Amino acid sequence: MIEQNNIEVFTSKKQLLELINTFQKPKLIKYISKEDVNNLIFLFKYNFNFVSIPNKLKFLRDPKDDYLIEIATESNAEFIITGDKDLLVEKEYKGIKFITYSDFIIFINN
Repeated sequence: MIEQNNIEVFTSKKQLLELINTFQKPKLIKYISKEDVNNLIFLFKYNFNFVSIPNKLKFLRDPKDDYLIEIATESNAEFIITGDKDLLVEKEYKGIKFITYSDFIIFINN
């Protein structure tokens, strides 16, 4: 969908850094090849839209994830697609819906 320009994906430098740090953890290194990590980083850098975020929001029960809502707010997103229970329990924030990937696929196919 991204490659066909059917959807726009927004991110931030903070999210890219979190992704890089996460995939360097020893418990994940054995499951994900360096090539796959590099391909994902490439996807982020060259196919996603980067937005600046103010880092001021305090909304979620896990405050380290508040920046995800800021990305969505700054980009006027309709959805945050996630498996994070701290986001999914909230359901939405100012009209931005928190949904799972499988629910998003169902939504776009209808």
